[in-house]
Amino acid sequence: MTSQVFKTLLSVYYFICIIFYVNCQLQYCKPRVLTEEGDVNIASIIAIHETGSNNCGKISETEFQVAAAIRWTINTLNGNNNSLASFIPGVKIGYQIYDDCGLEMLSNKHLTDMIHVNEAEDCIQPPTPAVSSTPLLGIIGTSTSQTTSSISRLLEHTKIPVVGIAATLPELSNKTLYPNFVRAIPSDTIQSKVILDMVKKLEWSYIVGIRTDDNYGREGFLEFSKMAKQAGICISDVLVLRRGDPNMINVIETFIRGLISQINVTVGNNFGVVYFGHASEANSIFDTVRLRSSRWHNPARFNSIQWIMSEGVGTSLSVASAHKIHRNLLLSVSITNLELSEIRDGFLDLVSVTKFQNLTTEWKTVIEEYVRSVYKCEISQPTTLALCTDEHISKNYHPYSYISSALDAIYILATALKAAQKQLCPNQIGVCGALRSELENNILENYKQSTIDYKTIGKNFVPLRFFSSRSLKRDLNGDFKISGESLYDINIAETGREVFSKVGYYEDGVLNISGLKTKWTLPTQSRCKMVCDKCLYNDDLAYVYIPGDVLILGLFPVHDPGNGYGCGEYRNTGTSFVSLLAFLSTLADLKTKTGINFGGIVIDDCYNPLRASNLLNMVFSKKEILVDKISGSPIDISKIIAVVGAQSSNLAVSILPTLSNLAIPLISYSATSPDLDDRINYPYFLRTVPSDALQVEAILNVVKQLNVSHVGAINVNNNYGRKAVALFKRLAENSRICVEDSFELAESELSEEFTKAVNTLERNQARYVVFFGLNSIAINLLNAIGNTPASVIFIASETWGRNVNVIEGGRGLPSRGSLTLSVQTSAVADNNFREYLGSLRQENQSYIPWIHSFWQSTFQCNIPSGFNNMFQSDCSSKLKLNDATITQFVQDQRVVQTINAVTAAGIGYKNAIQYSCSIIDIMKCDTYIDSIRSVRVLSTTGRSFGIFDQDSNGNFGFIVNNIQRQSDGSYAYVKVGSFGTQGLELDVANLRFYGEIGTSIPVPESSCRFIPHCTVCLVKDPTRPVVNTLPPDTTNKSPNYKSDNSLTPVVVVLAVLVTILMIFLGVVIFLILRNNVLQKGKSESTAREPPFHTYDTATTSPPRRPSQGISLHELPRCRSSCQVLQESSDSSGVVTSRENDSDDQGPDVPTTYLSFVNGNPEIISVIAGTSQYQTSSFTPVSDPTYLHAVNLGSQEYIPPRSNAITYQQKPLTSSTESKSGYKSSNSPSISSTNALLFQNPNIQSHRRSSVSPNVPSPNALLFQSSNKQSNCHSLAQPTMNVPSSNVLIVNNLSSPRESHPSSKEVNNTQSLAPLVFLGPNTNQQQRIPYTRTLSYVTGEQLNPNPQACILGENYV
Repeated sequence: MTSQVFKTLLSVYYFICIIFYVNCQLQYCKPRVLTEEGDVNIASIIAIHETGSNNCGKISETEFQVAAAIRWTINTLNGNNNSLASFIPGVKIGYQIYDDCGLEMLSNKHLTDMIHVNEAEDCIQPPTPAVSSTPLLGIIGTSTSQTTSSISRLLEHTKIPVVGIAATLPELSNKTLYPNFVRAIPSDTIQSKVILDMVKKLEWSYIVGIRTDDNYGREGFLEFSKMAKQAGICISDVLVLRRGDPNMINVIETFIRGLISQINVTVGNNFGVVYFGHASEANSIFDTVRLRSSRWHNPARFNSIQWIMSEGVGTSLSVASAHKIHRNLLLSVSITNLELSEIRDGFLDLVSVTKFQNLTTEWKTVIEEYVRSVYKCEISQPTTLALCTDEHISKNYHPYSYISSALDAIYILATALKAAQKQLCPNQIGVCGALRSELENNILENYKQSTIDYKTIGKNFVPLRFFSSRSLKRDLNGDFKISGESLYDINIAETGREVFSKVGYYEDGVLNISGLKTKWTLPTQSRCKMVCDKCLYNDDLAYVYIPGDVLILGLFPVHDPGNGYGCGEYRNTGTSFVSLLAFLSTLADLKTKTGINFGGIVIDDCYNPLRASNLLNMVFSKKEILVDKISGSPIDISKIIAVVGAQSSNLAVSILPTLSNLAIPLISYSATSPDLDDRINYPYFLRTVPSDALQVEAILNVVKQLNVSHVGAINVNNNYGRKAVALFKRLAENSRICVEDSFELAESELSEEFTKAVNTLERNQARYVVFFGLNSIAINLLNAIGNTPASVIFIASETWGRNVNVIEGGRGLPSRGSLTLSVQTSAVADNNFREYLGSLRQENQSYIPWIHSFWQSTFQCNIPSGFNNMFQSDCSSKLKLNDATITQFVQDQRVVQTINAVTAAGIGYKNAIQYSCSIIDIMKCDTYIDSIRSVRVLSTTGRSFGIFDQDSNGNFGFIVNNIQRQSDGSYAYVKVGSFGTQGLELDVANLRFYGEIGTSIPVPESSCRFIPHCTVCLVKDPTRPVVNTLPPDTTNKSPNYKSDNSLTPVVVVLAVLVTILMIFLGVVIFLILRNNVLQKGKSESTAREPPFHTYDTATTSPPRRPSQGISLHELPRCRSSCQVLQESSDSSGVVTSRENDSDDQGPDVPTTYLSFVNGNPEIISVIAGTSQYQTSSFTPVSDPTYLHAVNLGSQEYIPPRSNAITYQQKPLTSSTESKSGYKSSNSPSISSTNALLFQNPNIQSHRRSSVSPNVPSPNALLFQSSNKQSNCHSLAQPTMNVPSSNVLIVNNLSSPRESHPSSKEVNNTQSLAPLVFLGPNTNQQQRIPYTRTLSYVTGEQLNPNPQACILGENYV
């Protein structure tokens, strides 16, 4: 039996080997190579066959043309077999063309075949190392980015160059990852730019995407997506097609039907689709519609879907054929098809019927398959197909656009070989020894040509079209770019035709599709009709790039912060975007002033510290590559010499560590936090505005001069607001000014929070409120007050400043009379910003990705290509900023300080490199920061001034503004003072304050004399007058108040004597009352005091009822070797103990515990180190450290499921006798007289009784006496009608948990501290600092007598 099984298994094994061998011979071991040997070989890996399901499919209609073009070009360079007439005399170039079918596995196998191993004769024999005498010049290919990147990675540590002819993946330009790779074709970065320009020409702003799942589709579409979002184009959805997916037709149908259902959300009911993928998957899209649309509800709507397809489709005949039955627009991008007549003739000569017999067997096999598949005829012997004719083939020949790239790749390698041969083999022909040795290295790297001019190659060796106009130039990435001709053709697939027709081209960065007008006359728009939510928020990196030799990076909050690292809505409050425009304008001015070509980068930090710090880290570490959108080249971030920003102190603090480590200066135009004054931690920080330390001093001086001693406060919830208000409060209290607790607000607060803030300000009774917030918070706060006069007067920081938006829209009335600070703007660096704003148009600033949002917000109209169409009309192309708006923007202090910051960076750089620093090592120059700090510029009045003071803060003071009503009823900021090096100068006579009916009133009083909680005023000089008008020259005198300074010592002595007398009387009264309470407690405890008991746990058992309740808890008297006792549930009453480790080595004293057991509270004391314990009655007056307790009665109740502690005893029962003589029952009722509920103040009690079935108060506690139902009370009530008993009330407050190792916490029981006690018949609260932890434990864990567990009498 065993032998038979073995033979069967062996037979199966041989059968599997045979199948594997046959498959291997058919698919892999069979050579897929077209070859002709030479003195030096060029290898090529291309997909002569299409990709099947993990194998080779039918022959490719296009890639075979590439193979034929390679053959023609190399034969031409060889002088058509005349070695003396060859491009390199005496050197014959051979070729090896491998077919990988677009499969990465086959590409890698061919690579190992040509480099490392000989081809295996069968699948069983192992491969042997290759021994070839023919040097390999380089590799051309492959047909896809996926396979090209694969072989390039494998060749990373070799010297063999790879020249790409179809791989457009942008990543391949990274020479760190692919050091041996160059390409003769534009990358997808350029193609994405072409497709983006096509999208704009067609007026598409709301589109969907479809891509394949390989490198080409993924990375190409990603590149396009980045550019599209930068340009304000929304990609609402993306479909990913898995190549070879058997379920692809169902996936496509579902997506297309969903797309059709959304047609009505677009203008004109058109939907634009950008496809990044290959021809085979594009065919599947149109085939799916042809096969499945008959069962759709409205299949005709498919014709409203318009297509742009990448060069992976190009001019594919199969795609054009699949589309011919449809009437929708289909455009494609393809590499420029030069239609080279020499290549055409060479191809027709190769497949000519008359010359077929002269070819090698490999070529014959491929040609027969090709003409059979493409031309539907036989080239040798007719079968079911007709015999081919040269006329039939010539008529149906359609050139493939990638042929020109394949030719470029061959000429790149050939010119490098000729340069090496000329240098290494002087006066010799052929391959000399030195040249053969050099071919083992990367010949392209050693003999690279920066420019390849086809005129210098020679007319006999290149196509005429190449010779007359074509040249190649190497870019910064080492890739070759075409000059003298267009890069791409733009093609259309017309209805009813099976070919693409050219309608445009892309050359020198310009798209021309003028030919489309004659081919397509229907509307092409694909725009959002109303509000498209998917497109409103974009967390991707958007930026502006201005090329230059030196770069300044600008950070501006164009959007509000979002969740995490994200962004929110457009920031339409304030002038953040105008500051950005000032940055760009000043960069242009710097070029003229300095003669240096300054450029810049602008990034939207979204007012989000997380986003700002993350972006800078990504950019400077080069994990995020910023690309020039025009050229497609990476931006050289090493050119950045300074950063201008950030607007908030929070952001500045978050990004300074990164910039400081890179020695890059940060010049802020708005961050004012005193934290940033720390020059030790922030040595590279400068700011053009004063520190908040100076601003706080200015506001404090205003408060003092108004003779105000009681103010409220509001601050924004960031570093700026918190630090400023804290500093103000400290300085104000030192000046005996009472400052209420500041109300903290965020920009994103709901309107209810602002209303709450207003109500709080009114309750505080402070007439003045200092404001350290943002202008957006000021707007929301005034909106909450409403269009009524406010009860407070704001004294606001420079973030409110002179912002007109704050007091517009009815907000002037609640803000009238308020005072604001603004940074002095008289000393402004001269600039052309006014002219810049005057020339601003929406269309001429399209390179700024946020210009549409600014335009829509400013003019209250819909951008034609926008996604938030909330207004009634579209924006006219003639819109421009008016003079009043421009004046407002130009005078805005944040705009002015932005101009100063950029000017300081530019002038400082010029001075540094001119006098002390090297351009190359500018960041290492110690005097660079000093050069910036010392910059002086001319103001508009011609006065020279320094932008910074010696501490690197802004060399400016403050202007004090008063919001006053104008004659026309409007409100405006009026200058009433200033604060600078000379102190505060306040023109009190020009101050305007208003009463309720709008009449002018004197300076309102705000005194803390009658505010009890303002303790700072208790020590205030009582002779200091508080007046409601200010004298013209001094605040120390008042005509209404006179004092005799000679009486002051007498008053002080009398006050001290009265205070001492009051204290003495208070102590006497306290001692009398305390003695009465102690005597009363002692007399009441005598009648109920049980006898004193002493038990030995080893011999006796006290008569104790089983109980169900909390464990015995440790009282404060436990000091040394503390034991935690757990009450046993059995009748023996044995109390077990566990040592509690303690470092305290004090004397052994009784460890005392409180127990609720036999109907009354009692004390249990245990002597450490013994097994004895004793009990005594609990007498509150006996020890003031003990807890007050009460004997409480209980009816049936349901304990709430909350953070509560319940004291209850298990009831006596009558159904079953236990071994201890006690009975048990499953009855839910509780008959014990000890029940105390500790209710979580935040959870509704569920007390069940006839008197009070539900407790209405969420802060309810239950009080039960032994025979009387008590009322339920709320802790919020001012008085509590408490029954005649000592009641223990516990507030569940937050305090650190204390948990003994022997205890087990149940649910979410919290530490309970402090405790509040109410004495008998009184509502006086007595707070005792007892902070021990109470927690649940189970007797089941600690009970030494297992029989107790049988009775089910575990603790709750």
